Amino acid sequence: MRIIEKMAKETSDNSAFVADDIAAGIQERAVEVRYLVIIFLTIPAILVALLLALARRHLTAPIVAAIVNLDRIEKDQVLKAATDRPKLKELALIGDAVISYGSTASELRRTNLVLQVLAEKDPLTGLANRRMFEKFLAASILRSTSETGTAILLIDIDHFKAINDRFGHPTGDRCLKSLSDLLANIPDLSNPLAARFGGEEFVVVYDAPCADHAAEYARFLCKKIAQLETTGIDGNTIRFTGSVGVSFTTSSADDPSDLLEKADRALYAAKRSGRDCAVAYSELPNDTTARQSHLRS
Repeated sequence: MRIIEKMAKETSDNSAFVADDIAAGIQERAVEVRYLVIIFLTIPAILVALLLALARRHLTAPIVAAIVNLDRIEKDQVLKAATDRPKLKELALIGDAVISYGSTASELRRTNLVLQVLAEKDPLTGLANRRMFEKFLAASILRSTSETGTAILLIDIDHFKAINDRFGHPTGDRCLKSLSDLLANIPDLSNPLAARFGGEEFVVVYDAPCADHAAEYARFLCKKIAQLETTGIDGNTIRFTGSVGVSFTTSSADDPSDLLEKADRALYAAKRSGRDCAVAYSELPNDTTARQSHLRS
């Protein structure tokens, strides 16, 4: 019996040692497995991070740069040159295409501005041309109210044909430029526009407080024109006068062509009155409105 108990005790002790050895082995294996799992998970993570960094540098950055430059093109700003040329040929070509497109777009904008100026400016005098004047007049009439109306001063150089015949067309052109310089710098007018209407005719449109203001200013303008001194091609000093027709409206519903025709009829009356004077349409007798207008198309 004692022998059996002794054997059982020895067996129990041996089992404990074996169990401890097995547990220790399992723990070591678990640690090794954990390190292996960490390694296997870390390496792909590092690779992914490297791939993302490479993608950002070689893929994302060039695309973002192209998008930024496209936005700059839309806002007409200076393009931002790439610091590093993309390694991928396709992306490099995209960046180059955006830069080229930006240069072309900028050049087109400049060309369009030049064309717009040419389309709206008279090449000889630098004033607005008739097309620009008509657009401005229509907008001005739409703004007209009972407090601030639209005034038209239609100006014609008196005996301009005689100036050309006597002194030559180059000198006549100098007279046109002299008058245009005066009209481009006339003071004390609200929202004015001076334009060459055609030939020796000029026109000024502005926001006037009343018809009397427009008529008074037209008379002031006649005096300023008479004071002009123009040097001809041969060195002679040339002086000339001008006649002015005035029309005025406070109605935003008025037709621009009707207002312009009234100014033209007033101008015709000024010339019939001896020239070098200003006549307002409101001053004309009723039968004058039936006269044929000399307005040129």
